[in-house]
Amino acid sequence: VGGLFRDVEARWIRGFVGDISILDNTRVELLTLLGGFEISWRKRFAHVVCYSDSTDALSLMTDTS
Repeated sequence: VGGLFRDVEARWIRGFVGDISILDNTRVELLTLLGGFEISWRKRFAHVVCYSDSTDALSLMTDTS
């Protein structure tokens, strides 16, 4: 799993990778997103835009019910 951070001009800031031994794709995607959010919080990034191709993970994150 992994992700990256880019600035407003799409220049690479930093990336991250990890090894997750969970077989469920949605859980892997959610843990990857969480890892990215944790890094952005620690680095004090003021504005974060998240992109994901996992509709299941995005639905779970945006469900307000």
